[in-house]
Parts: sequence; structure tokens; C-alpha cells
Amino acid sequence: ECKSVISRVTVYARGAVVTRRLELPPLPAEACTLKLSGLSPYAQTGGMRTQADGERQRECYLLH
Repeated sequence: ECKSVISRVTVYARGAVVTRRLELPPLPAEACTLKLSGLSPYAQTGGMRTQADGERQRECYLLH
């Protein structure tokens, strides 16, 4: 389980954009699943995006 922190919030008339950041733990060479805690139950899965920086190429799938 990975804890994230809110790094930026932009509020709009019909919602908001919340940017969260986290540091990944050491990951195994094979595919793995990361669980993010503390996300709003009202978050829209279709509006979520991921970005990963590092040496390994990562594929990100969002499950809600």
C-alpha cells in the first residue's frame, strides 16, 4: 500500500483537479499491483491519470 500526499488542487465550478504525489517502494522485476489509499470515493475513474518517472517502463492500470 502506498500513501500519497496532495501536492496541488485546482477548483472549478463543477469539480476539482487534485494532484497527488508518492514515492514508490522498491519494486520487483515482474509486474506488480500498487494500492493507493486515501482517494475520494467520489473520484471519477475516467478522469484519473498516472505518470511514472524512472528507469523501468511501467504500464499503469486504474482500478476503482
